[in-house]
Amino acid sequence: MARRLQFYHEQLERGLLKADNRDKLKFAIMWANHDWKNVYPARSPQDSALLLAQKHSIKDFEAVCDYCAEHYFSQPNYLKFDDAHVFGIFDAAEFCTRWAARMG
Repeated sequence: MARRLQFYHEQLERGLLKADNRDKLKFAIMWANHDWKNVYPARSPQDSALLLAQKHSIKDFEAVCDYCAEHYFSQPNYLKFDDAHVFGIFDAAEFCTRWAARMG
């Protein structure tokens, strides 16, 4: 499988998850499935320059879920509600629209 581009996981894995006092802070993951734009100094998101377009496949989403399950969900300080892991999707509307269009 080709290596997928990941951002910011190293800070979590090398920082918080290795800290002696990590049990004092619960954490959860949000998948940043949106385009990366240079919003500074743009006056609005529509005026900002595109830095990295995000075009995700269902395999990409499965890879994100697999990585999180393998690396984070078993952590004792991972945030849960009613024993369910909290996992966010930044642009849930885009996610639903994209998958609905692909599913027909």
